[in-house]
Amino acid sequence: MNRIALLLVCLLTIVPRAQAQSTPDEPTLEESLAMLDTGIQQLETRDADAKETIARAASALSAVIEREDLHTPAAYHALGNAYALLDDYGHAVLAYRRGLEINPRDPRLRDSLDFARDQVQISVEPSPASRVRWALTAWRGFIPRIWLWSGFIALFVLAWALLIIRSATRGSRNLRTAAFWCFGLALLPVSALGYEWSINQGRDLIVITQPKVAAMSGPDDSVYDPVYSEPLDAGVEGVLLETREDWARIRLIDGSECWVPRTSYEMVNPA
Repeated sequence: MNRIALLLVCLLTIVPRAQAQSTPDEPTLEESLAMLDTGIQQLETRDADAKETIARAASALSAVIEREDLHTPAAYHALGNAYALLDDYGHAVLAYRRGLEINPRDPRLRDSLDFARDQVQISVEPSPASRVRWALTAWRGFIPRIWLWSGFIALFVLAWALLIIRSATRGSRNLRTAAFWCFGLALLPVSALGYEWSINQGRDLIVITQPKVAAMSGPDDSVYDPVYSEPLDAGVEGVLLETREDWARIRLIDGSECWVPRTSYEMVNPA
């Protein structure tokens, strides 16, 4: 019940009731959210039909997101909450991750993702490289990108202004020193943005969405041995490295690699 209560708090700030375009036989966004609200009320009263109602709401939300190209943080937050209420943490993590790709600063999505990750039954510790990447991109949760761009432009313009003033007035060397400091400081925000861009290039993020997936040391479960003592549970995250027929090689957050069936995961950023 504590889990349900936490999710209900998340749902208090759910997607605004915007009417989406749809055919008469397809639920609109408003109808999908109303269906989810009904399921939550049934869950609170321990109605036997609660799970079925929430499952239909999740299916309707997923369909309306794709049909109306409604890829917004709020829509993915609602979809993730629906899956979390069904204890489907694979698809819940996937939905929250997709929302955070759009807005990494959304506090509701971050809190909901942390909660969903806590429910995944596997302990995978981040590798040193993963910890460094996290530290170098931690600003995304607090500083808007526009602030970094504005800071870079302001410092760059100020540096040139100081150099022009010194050249025109033959002023103190302090002006040149200050200009060089401004140039140096201008590199900090643009470097942070450049690093974020570079680590996201070529990184095909995935989430395991099927339960109890065998992680093998090679692309054949009849030939190769499992990499871990336990199968991967739904909700485990990784990076896609390569595919080979029906198998895919992925890297987990601890830096270890394994092969999993291509049907066992979904892309965070589908092509």
